[in-house]
Amino acid sequence: MSKFDGFDDYRSSRDFESGKGVTLDLGKGRSVTIHRAGGSNLKYIKAISRLARKYKTSMASMDVDLDNKLMAEVYAATIVVDWSGFTSGGEPIPCTVENVKEFLVEFPVVFDAIKDAASNVSNFLVEQVQEDSENLGNL
Repeated sequence: MSKFDGFDDYRSSRDFESGKGVTLDLGKGRSVTIHRAGGSNLKYIKAISRLARKYKTSMASMDVDLDNKLMAEVYAATIVVDWSGFTSGGEPIPCTVENVKEFLVEFPVVFDAIKDAASNVSNFLVEQVQEDSENLGNL
């Protein structure tokens, strides 16, 4: 328990950040379950650190296409943990690192939405996730 009153609504959950994750509705029966880009998601932090060391540069100064491909690899391995409603020819597409990477590169607008959601700490706050779940009738 914290000695600081009134900040319980700012508590994030390790379970949401790097355990079961939080689910984003992409519409039309599609959803992705993600971890936080930061916080207690040490796999993400280590992957970003490895990239920075390998390329010895800021991601901001990289070619956009290379940056997107590298970030898709990181997100596929450390952020997107599950999906549903993804099909090809009516058959479900399994949520594998390779399939996620391919999807993120092919659909950069969705990738941007996932990056925004994974970077937004409010998506991983205990109170917010509970409220969202109640609003969706999932609790």
